[in-house]
Amino acid sequence: MANVSTAALHHRNARPGPGALALLGLFALLFAGLGAMVVEPALHGALSLGTSAPARVKPSTAPTAPPPPNDLILDGDYAAADGARLRADGATLAFGRAALVTAPHRLAIAADLAAQGVSYATALNVPANVQIEVRRVESGGAPLCAGGDTGWLAMAVRTDGVTLLPLRAGGPPGAALSPTALCPVRTLERR
Repeated sequence: MANVSTAALHHRNARPGPGALALLGLFALLFAGLGAMVVEPALHGALSLGTSAPARVKPSTAPTAPPPPNDLILDGDYAAADGARLRADGATLAFGRAALVTAPHRLAIAADLAAQGVSYATALNVPANVQIEVRRVESGGAPLCAGGDTGWLAMAVRTDGVTLLPLRAGGPPGAALSPTALCPVRTLERR
């Protein structure tokens, strides 16, 4: 039989003294403070900005337009108060039995000019910071412009409907376009 000393074994019911408890409490407070002052802000910054460091950007002195408030897509069935109907299915816009196949041209802000001296905001009766989708008519025909073909559509899409500004075939909307190219605006509600 081997001799084993029990001098190194701790008492089964041993408890830390008040000094050890105070030291343990101090370490707990230090770790909590470290987490609150260092770790949490670092995690918050990483989660809100992504994992990469933000790029440094020189401040611009030129005023910038506020971003568009939405990016809604024209899709589904719409109706006007006068009974006109629109079925939007991707690039195809069907007005009753007549249909236009469109292609994206650009996104604009309503404050931009649709024609000489006429902004989209004025023509469509929308706030100046609304996003306007401008589409080019690729094919088809619909009676949207009296006495001429429709070549462009400017649209302010809302959650409950759309306001359409048809423009006659020719050059794209903008400051160089004659205001006579603007056709009557149509407001349609989602069905």
